[in-house]
Amino acid sequence: MEPEERDASAAEPDIEANEIVLTDAKDWDEVFAQGEVHIDEYIGDRFVPKPGMKLEFINDSMANELVAYGKKHAKLNRNQHIAAFLIGALILGFIPAFFSFNIWPWFLVAAGVATIYGSMLASQVADAFNNRRYRIVSKRMDNALWWNQLCSPLSIIPYLTLAGIQARLLLLQGRYMEMEALLLICRGSIEKDVDLSAVPANERVANDLACTYIGQERYEEAERVLKTLVYGKKSAGFKRFAIVNLALCYVKMNRPDDATKIMDANEVLMRKVDKLLSIRVKLIRALIDVQNKKFETVDERLEEMIPAARSMNESNEFIAACYLALAEVRHAQQRIDEAHLHFRTAIDLLKSNDNPSYWSLAQALRDYAEMLEAEGDVVEAEKQRKLAERFEAAYCERELARMIYLRYRVTQEKPVQLITSLVNVDGFPPLSIEKSPPGLEDLANQDELDGSVRED
Repeated sequence: MEPEERDASAAEPDIEANEIVLTDAKDWDEVFAQGEVHIDEYIGDRFVPKPGMKLEFINDSMANELVAYGKKHAKLNRNQHIAAFLIGALILGFIPAFFSFNIWPWFLVAAGVATIYGSMLASQVADAFNNRRYRIVSKRMDNALWWNQLCSPLSIIPYLTLAGIQARLLLLQGRYMEMEALLLICRGSIEKDVDLSAVPANERVANDLACTYIGQERYEEAERVLKTLVYGKKSAGFKRFAIVNLALCYVKMNRPDDATKIMDANEVLMRKVDKLLSIRVKLIRALIDVQNKKFETVDERLEEMIPAARSMNESNEFIAACYLALAEVRHAQQRIDEAHLHFRTAIDLLKSNDNPSYWSLAQALRDYAEMLEAEGDVVEAEKQRKLAERFEAAYCERELARMIYLRYRVTQEKPVQLITSLVNVDGFPPLSIEKSPPGLEDLANQDELDGSVRED
């Protein structure tokens, strides 16, 4: 992200291409007009993405502000419900009594129309999500949530299903900071006394929070939350999700033995899972075998998993994870051409989504670069790493800009009607990577890149 030109007398810092420069701009409009990011009180004067780093954008001060905002939002909701009850009692009780007018048929018709409309909106959101049209999902989500909250439990698609789609959308797009912020607001609205060092009391909030920690590579925090869910007195349904996520956390931490133990110890419980969890269990088992270098049958299982995932209309991110694992297997088997193909397929899948997860994309590119380097193609490996750095910078640029927006909104006097309105927002300035999309052909022509590699 390039800042505007400064006074010539000011010393210009030496800035690498993948650094995000932070400023002292205080005015909200000025920040976005300049396309700059002001977050120095949290992170420092500049932010340089590094491989394997933890992504922790929300500090304790902001976390407390989000919890306080949640309490304010809950109070507003209570007042609105009381007002709606009183108005409803007035209309349905006093008007018929005083004017001898039966309003109930009209009320039932209005309730039916509202339910049909809410169900229609929810169906549109669900269809858009299944077809990976994520921008439409964000655009219509708030209206669908509001109408289904109003008509629940009469609506065809439950309110919690829509809330689950919202959570999955943020995870698929790698918007972990925004999801963590929403969960902190939820904690403030449903917990009387919030202890940020403790595991959330609500199991849905706790499980989703652990997912954001895994995405941000804060594995120790995720492990603590998930172990509480797995070994605590929680419902069997959420325990199954927690077991899968804990096993995935162990895989990410390169602890395949612990992942195997948690899966084997709960094998009976995991027999009763739906298709969504079942295919994830299979992928985690495959990833464990890949880490343990048991390649005898894992390639066949992964190859069978990919068409099964497509038939279930699984996310591109899940299918890409299958291809990345298969690429690693093919590389170990010295089937290099197939490994290249699977890496490129995974990268293309991650690129294809609306508002993609730039962090996942960067990780895939770094994995590909490692294979290229192992095969002696140092120049091409360096190109992929440079490309990964651009996507990492784009990820951080997006998250920091959205954190500014969140910080701005939580300082407002009146809370939003729906907390999801804080994340379903358009109008952000385009990212630098969107203004100038990267291409390997462009990177190949960079003299500094090729020259530095060949000199080595």
